[in-house]
This record gives sequence, structure tokens and C-alpha cells, in this order.
Amino acid sequence: MRTGENISMASSSPMAASDRASYATADSSAGGVLENKYRKADCIRTLKFHGVAPTANEIATLLYVTSKHEPKYLISNTQCYWFAATVFEALERIFFEAKANGTKHSRGKGKWHGIPVPTKESVDEVCNEYLVLRRALDREIEQKRRAEQQQEEERQRDRERRRAAEERARTAEEVAQRERGEKERERAEKERARAAEEREREEKEREREQRLAAEEKIAQLQRQLEASGAVASTSQV
Repeated sequence: MRTGENISMASSSPMAASDRASYATADSSAGGVLENKYRKADCIRTLKFHGVAPTANEIATLLYVTSKHEPKYLISNTQCYWFAATVFEALERIFFEAKANGTKHSRGKGKWHGIPVPTKESVDEVCNEYLVLRRALDREIEQKRRAEQQQEEERQRDRERRRAAEERARTAEEVAQRERGEKERERAEKERARAAEEREREEKEREREQRLAAEEKIAQLQRQLEASGAVASTSQV
């Protein structure tokens, strides 16, 4: 929709245009609101996209370019009829697989109460300006995408470096644990060996003591026998 402030049918002086457009996805709550708002309006033409349909961003870009191309409202040739027709035909050209379809009200196209309304031919210029701006926007979007991709790749590299560092730390800890375990086993083995040596020494000591005790007993018995023999010899004399 294009309007101008303080419009007068007798005036030919240009004034700042106020351009508005409504966009909604079919079968959505917003689409229902628009249908209800414009239910009394006559649908003159429709545009069906058989290939790639324009995105909301692309439509907004075209609307911006069209409004900027003729920022002044002039009732003689750059009024609402011009704005709607320029945007419609530009969409049909830019998205070449789009197909325009008429309705029973198509005869009213570009007319006000049956009177043809003159409009300025601006479609070629608007299409060219749109393509220039879209290429610039696409470059900007691509640069932003690449920058975000580089940032994400750098974040991924940081994550991989952190994981590698954590893995190295975990591996080092596992190695240290194994070494501590091995040292602990060696210490335990040495302790068991020392304990076994101690038990063997104690056993040998007991055996020695027992042997000495037995030898002492035998010696005592021998002494007793010798003493008994000496007494018997004395008695016989």
C-alpha cells in the first residue's frame, strides 16, 4: 500500500510516500488476520511460484528497493497503483518460473472507478537495483557466514585441543597410577620377602635353640651316667 500525506486529486506536487506491505504464510494465524482485514477487497491478480519461491527477506528487499526508487508520492504516476504493479511485475521477472493468474476482477487492474490510472514504467530499473542490492547483501551474508564458520571452526579446534589435553592428562594419570601400583606391588613383594626371611631366620633360630637344648640334655644325661658309674666303682672297692 502506498499513500501520501495530504493527498489532493488536483495536486501534482510530489510528497513523501508512505509504503506499507503485509506478508503472511498461508493457513497461518497471521494469514487469517490478513484475509479478514482485506475480505472486502477485490483480488485482481495472483502470482504462483512453480520453482523457488522468494523468501520473506527477498520480498522485503524488493519492497525496499521499489520504495527507495521513487520515494515521493505523485498522484499522476507514482501512486499506489504504480507501487503494486511494479512490485508484482518485478517479482514475476526476477523469479522467472512464477506465473501470474487473473481473476474475475482482472479488468479492474490499474483503474480507479473504471478510469485507467497512469503509472510510471520502472520495472526494469527496479529489477536491476534489486539484483545489485541482493548481490551486495548476498556477499555480506556470505562474509558473515564465513566469519561465523571460522569462529565455529576455531571453537571446534579449541574443544579438540581441550579434549586432547584432557586425554593427555588422563593418560598421564593412568600411567602414574600404574607406576604407583607397580611400586606398591614391588614394596609389598619386598615386605613379603622380608617377612619370609624373618620367619625363616626365626625358624632356624628355634631349630638351633632346640638342637642346643637337646645337646644340653644329652650332655646332662652323659654327665649323670658318668657320675652314676663313678659311684658304682667306688662302692665296689
